[in-house]
Amino acid sequence: MEMLASFEPRLQYFYGWWTQLFAESEGKQGKGLYPTAVKYSEDLHSIGQFVQEGTPILFETFLDIEEQGEAVSVEADEVEDGFDYLNGSSLADISRAAFEATVKAHSERLPCIRIRIDELSEYSFGQLFYFFEFACYLSGKLLGVNPFDQPGVENYKGYMFEALGKYKYRSESNGEN
Repeated sequence: MEMLASFEPRLQYFYGWWTQLFAESEGKQGKGLYPTAVKYSEDLHSIGQFVQEGTPILFETFLDIEEQGEAVSVEADEVEDGFDYLNGSSLADISRAAFEATVKAHSERLPCIRIRIDELSEYSFGQLFYFFEFACYLSGKLLGVNPFDQPGVENYKGYMFEALGKYKYRSESNGEN
């Protein structure tokens, strides 16, 4: 399994595209890696537990967005909640600490790759799409599969169209019974 991970919430919809790209392009002829994506820190306790102590069946690709944008800081309050050590810290600093700690912990157990991106801009986002499209093409070629077809998808679509009467409608419109 390959797991794509980042601490950047703006990549939420990108994860779906990435998963679809690799699953559809590599997953054929009994080959390919199972692609999955996680949204850290949201998934850190659940999926992070599996990464730390579950079956070691994956490697993790971290997208490291270096510039987080606008800095929002944690302000001191009157609540005694044990989080006073965060007072004055920016959310970007907290996220960076969580990112580095996660990469370090997961790397102790599994192969991890870090892809550094200076900032999330239109230009770097386009580069990210191109990078993964080309990587997917290359991995398909290395696996000996055509990364541009989808025979498994066509199989279920045929059954679905049959169940919905698409073929019956085509026959009737051609004057066939």
